[in-house]
Amino acid sequence: MSPPATRARSSLLLPALLLTVVAVTLVSAALLADPVEAEKVDLPVPYHRQVTDWYCAEASLKMVFDYWGEEIPQHDIGDVANERQVGGTYATDLVRAARFSNMSTSVQYREGGGARLQGYDQRSYGHAAHVNQWTDAEHVEDRYTDLMDLVRGGYPVILLCWLDIEHQITHFRVVKGRGSTPRRGTSWSTTPPWARTSGST
Repeated sequence: MSPPATRARSSLLLPALLLTVVAVTLVSAALLADPVEAEKVDLPVPYHRQVTDWYCAEASLKMVFDYWGEEIPQHDIGDVANERQVGGTYATDLVRAARFSNMSTSVQYREGGGARLQGYDQRSYGHAAHVNQWTDAEHVEDRYTDLMDLVRGGYPVILLCWLDIEHQITHFRVVKGRGSTPRRGTSWSTTPPWARTSGST
């Protein structure tokens, strides 16, 4: 994969510290068809239902944090990510929440209180982060290959996609694998925070 500066499509939230092996990816794409040859992958990403109607981003990041062993409450992630009941969480704020550490200070305030949020107690260091939208025609077909490379490499991916056909409502979910069946063809295994259990889409 070419460097982000040369291809303008980097896709990992790469580890920022020594041997910390954590990657969280925020991408925007509709994964309805897949030109890449199928290969079964199913990462053991823990499922967490979103605790509010608008916490799909926070629940998705919590799933990825927990996959790497960092159990951070959704409300703490929401405080850092500047969540709001109308509009949810912006991808850029979710990236900031992924970078947050116990050395960080947030300008937001905790729900129901006036104390300023001083880092995640559960994590000593933050992570670097980057967003990829694969919007230019030259690289739009690469989204499936790039996504599979990440999942195959053991990295669950946070996907921002359209929830409705009119493209009015977005929704975060975690891509944790991929497989194929003779009847359905290739499918991506995702964990949507709204579902009662993790499922495939």
